[in-house]
Amino acid sequence: MGEASRWATTLDLRRAIPRRDVASSGYGLAEPRRESLVSIPACGSSAPSINDSEARPVTLNLNGTGESFSAKWIDVEAHRAIRVEPLHGRGRLVTVPFPCATLLHLKTRP
Repeated sequence: MGEASRWATTLDLRRAIPRRDVASSGYGLAEPRRESLVSIPACGSSAPSINDSEARPVTLNLNGTGESFSAKWIDVEAHRAIRVEPLHGRGRLVTVPFPCATLLHLKTRP
């Protein structure tokens, strides 16, 4: 519940809408052309974990944005985050770095 509360103050929930097409996980909340939060279920409920020497791929649909996004992966269970190289507006296959429930926060770079 604490994680939900934190994101409610981070995202503009008046503008963000549920979007199944943002990622292949089917769980996204997006403020078009500005910010997205993608949820990837724990490894037991989707793909094998990286700890099992198998990648957990997720396809992002950034088509039509024409933007560059800062990207941060959040391990929901361990409460840790890592920033990665910016992602650019197009379809992208990314590998989830954590084996448990994970969030990917994308924000348009200034």
